[in-house]
Amino acid sequence: MGFVWVSQFECASCGAREATTRLEYDDLGYAVCPGCGRNGKPAPKQVAGQ
Repeated sequence: MGFVWVSQFECASCGAREATTRLEYDDLGYAVCPGCGRNGKPAPKQVAGQ
């Protein structure tokens, strides 16, 4: 039996980790954290000095 890579999701808000195959996803396809319920969409662009 060969090795199977499993992608992991790590929540930026609460630090929860889960295999991406066990996550729920929102209507736009972003992962929803099983710990806090926040979605994993990209953070807004930050401009230096603001």
